[in-house]
Amino acid sequence: MVMPRCEGRSDGPGHHQQCPESRNDSSVHRSQGDLMLCDACEVYRFPELVAAGCKTDIRKSNRITSRSNKPPSEDSGSNAAQVQLQSGPSTGVKRDGVPASPADLLVTDVPGVGVLKNEHGSAAHNTLPPVVCSDLLMYVNYFRDRAEIDNVKNVLVSFYSCSEISDAKKQLTMLGVEAMSCEFATERQSSTQRSASEAEVDDIFGLFDVLDHGGLLENVKFAACNYDRLPTYGPEDLNRCELADRQSRTENAFAALSAKVDLLASSNQKPATYLGPDSNQIVEMFDKKLQASTQVIQDQLRQLTSVCTQLKVSNPIPGDSSHSDMRARPIDRTRNLVVSGVEEGRDAAVWRSTVDDVLCKAAGRNVQILDAFRIGGRFDPTKARPRPILIKLHSTWDRRIVLNGAHNLATEPRFTRVFLSPDEPTDVRRQNTLERLKKRAVRDGKHVSANNGVLLIDGITVFSLERGYVRRHDGVNVSSPGTDG
Repeated sequence: MVMPRCEGRSDGPGHHQQCPESRNDSSVHRSQGDLMLCDACEVYRFPELVAAGCKTDIRKSNRITSRSNKPPSEDSGSNAAQVQLQSGPSTGVKRDGVPASPADLLVTDVPGVGVLKNEHGSAAHNTLPPVVCSDLLMYVNYFRDRAEIDNVKNVLVSFYSCSEISDAKKQLTMLGVEAMSCEFATERQSSTQRSASEAEVDDIFGLFDVLDHGGLLENVKFAACNYDRLPTYGPEDLNRCELADRQSRTENAFAALSAKVDLLASSNQKPATYLGPDSNQIVEMFDKKLQASTQVIQDQLRQLTSVCTQLKVSNPIPGDSSHSDMRARPIDRTRNLVVSGVEEGRDAAVWRSTVDDVLCKAAGRNVQILDAFRIGGRFDPTKARPRPILIKLHSTWDRRIVLNGAHNLATEPRFTRVFLSPDEPTDVRRQNTLERLKKRAVRDGKHVSANNGVLLIDGITVFSLERGYVRRHDGVNVSSPGTDG
């Protein structure tokens, strides 16, 4: 006869120890989670159950009980004692002539897991499968193969608290060695990408797959003890198409009901002289009921329309530009400024150093730069005019100091052709450019006219608020030392 070997001790997933005594004899017995353990390792793994007086060795307790109740002539290898239930008003297992209460019929091997006890106090695992009392696990076990996994996960994360999800995961890991030693039994922490609840919900589905592949779910029943902690809707109720279908069916039913009411009102319409007191009361009562029903239906339609609108906003359709416009935020330009006239090259470190010198000269001190980059397309060495630089400073106060000290650049020979200007929207920049070109043309004695945002100098269209600079027929642009951005 081959004796089982003790599976040793464990301090958690990944911390397995061999049995100190290397037991491989008849003292090794089946314990919690179908583990084969000796007495010492069983006490080490499950001290709380031993302290509570629970009989963790199922086969051993049944074997001792059967031996004490049988005469010495009977076969010692017979089955354990069966559960004896007595019919009558006090149905239950009798112990010393006293009916046992329903609480005496439950053995809590692990939190939320129970089996029936027989009359000798040993667990009757041969009669009924173990029951796991968890509302969350029962919901997952039912809808796991009946709905989309993503919808079930969304229901769990939104309905159950973090502690409920964590407790359900711990209950699931106690059902077998495979679940306790797999990667899904690890305790999760919140991260920047997802919360700890979402990670543990993923682990619960992973543990279900592990237990299902091992065939352990066939002998386990999941039960809900608190119906208040069960979602009143299924995972598929979150489907937008399902909501749209319901709204369509409701609208069709409402239209059909309205048509029937109109037909009934027109067919039963009679002169007022033929309506007696009873008929008037019936009509008034019918009108009140109809108005109440119509109001209820309209309220439901408004609520359903609001839910569909929220779902549409939270889950926009790809390619729909209306949602991107709704979510677009105004650009913060309070810390931005534009530097023009800085020579550019392929080495960005050179012109960045020049920008630092320009800001230091204008402000009279070093200015912290958060970001700086060229605008106006790609680098083209054939163009004589360098592209402007957009700079974001650390604070609005730094931007104000730099712009107020822009006149200091004229005192430095290197920066005589460098200009500083605030970063403004396109319409504001074009309006300022139009005014600048207009003043310069008037100063030069040219004939200037501006109509509907279009600037004409000597009868030639030079600039417009809609398109900016206007190209002449000869291909030459009329421009100024500033930039249109």
